[in-house]
Amino acid sequence: MREDPDARIITDIIARRGRSFVRSMAGKRSVEENTLTIVSNAGMHPIPEDFVFGELFIASSGNLDFSSVDSVNRELDEIILKIKEKLFEKQWTQIYLLPFGHSILSMNIKMAIFRLLRIETIDIFYFGNGKYGLINRDTRDSLLK
Repeated sequence: MREDPDARIITDIIARRGRSFVRSMAGKRSVEENTLTIVSNAGMHPIPEDFVFGELFIASSGNLDFSSVDSVNRELDEIILKIKEKLFEKQWTQIYLLPFGHSILSMNIKMAIFRLLRIETIDIFYFGNGKYGLINRDTRDSLLK
């Protein structure tokens, strides 16, 4: 009787990484289903595939009309309302933010997420030379130190 090749692969992974690793990876799918990655403004920079977690949502793309205070507010309102709709689609447990575009855009997105869901985003930080990292902060904890 031949051994199941998939069972052999899992046994090998358990031997290398341990049972807790296999369990956590098996549970990762349900976490990913409630995880959202928001790109503030797409179009200028390539989205790093390794830093897209769960579902990808593009908040805006291309050039925005930032020619006056009124036009900036209109653009932000439109984007924030789209984000609100997305945030209320399901119960998100983690939200990643890729802050492309003008900083005022990402600041408003981050604030809207916190005000609507009380979730702090995990920010995808660009270090340069194609390197990204995750900035996962608990601001409240830092303030209380």
